[in-house]
Amino acid sequence: MQAPDWRSAFTLMVEGILQDAADAGAPVPADRVRDVLSAHGSALDACTTASVVHGDLWAGNLFLDSAQRIVGLIDTERTLWGDPLFDLIGADQFGLWNVDPDLLEGNTEHGGILAAELASPTGPTRFALYRLYFSVILVTEISVRDYEGEWVAEHRKSAEGMLAAVLQRFDELAPTNTTTSALGVRESNPQG
Repeated sequence: MQAPDWRSAFTLMVEGILQDAADAGAPVPADRVRDVLSAHGSALDACTTASVVHGDLWAGNLFLDSAQRIVGLIDTERTLWGDPLFDLIGADQFGLWNVDPDLLEGNTEHGGILAAELASPTGPTRFALYRLYFSVILVTEISVRDYEGEWVAEHRKSAEGMLAAVLQRFDELAPTNTTTSALGVRESNPQG
């Protein structure tokens, strides 16, 4: 999949997962997702330089040496060229709006741009759009991967609850509002 700009590429990604949801009969409100992307997608135009984004960069996919340096990573099927903020979602796939301040601090200390991008005028909206995308994935993959077991009901409830919460947050916004305070995305303690 390729596109001339990030908004077009992300739109193709969203359409791809919506098609998977439809094919699998997953309970995803596709029209609402498309409406959100249409209303808020202009925020994606701020990403003009693509970065390699792992997309699933949580602790279980990292290998550290005895000095706590990253020496390897696995599970790269979600890797893409895109907005670096996308990696914040993969690092905490069941989170909603709070970003671990230690993650942002460590990224900044080592030359990263995640904190600056999140604090930019379009950062919170981009972050929320990526949270929406991952929420759709989490709901859809239950059907696509035919998950089984006692854990599935609670997992489904969590994934569907996240999707509903993200859509509700967007429902509360005016289409042109991309400020940090409006979206409530902030750098804070995960408990806060």
